[in-house]
This record gives sequence, structure tokens and C-alpha cells, in this order.
Amino acid sequence: DELLGHLIRSVDDLCTWRVKSPAKMNTFWLARGKKPRTAAEVAGRALLRLLGHEENDFVGIEWWCRNQAALMGAHFHYDTA
Repeated sequence: DELLGHLIRSVDDLCTWRVKSPAKMNTFWLARGKKPRTAAEVAGRALLRLLGHEENDFVGIEWWCRNQAALMGAHFHYDTA
């Protein structure tokens, strides 16, 4: 519950920073072995464990944020490689 609260509170800041950053970053990357820098990255690592995976099963986690009303489209989805 605490992690989810941190994640929810960080969405606006992450989405704002994404478009205002010098690199205009659209996606973020957390490489295997790197320390998570955001609540989203901590949540990504926790999700791996919840799904029965280990960090070393993957080279990293790509993630992005989008803060918009669901009626605008792009509802929940996931990408696979």
C-alpha cells in the first residue's frame, strides 16, 4: 500500500519531467543491477518478484508514464518483445 501511494503521488511529477527534460525522454530504462531511482522503478522490481521472476531474468525494465483520462484511449495494455 505504501509503495502504491508513492507511485500514485509521483505520476504528475514524472510525466511533467518527461516532457521538460533536456532529452525530451519518452521512455525510461532501469538496467539490471542498477539502483531504482523512482517509485515506478521500485514498483517495477516488486512486480517482477510478484510474478515469480528475478531481476537477473531480464536485462532491464523499460517503462513510461502517461497521465490522461481513460476516455482519451490507450487504456491498460502491455507490450511484449
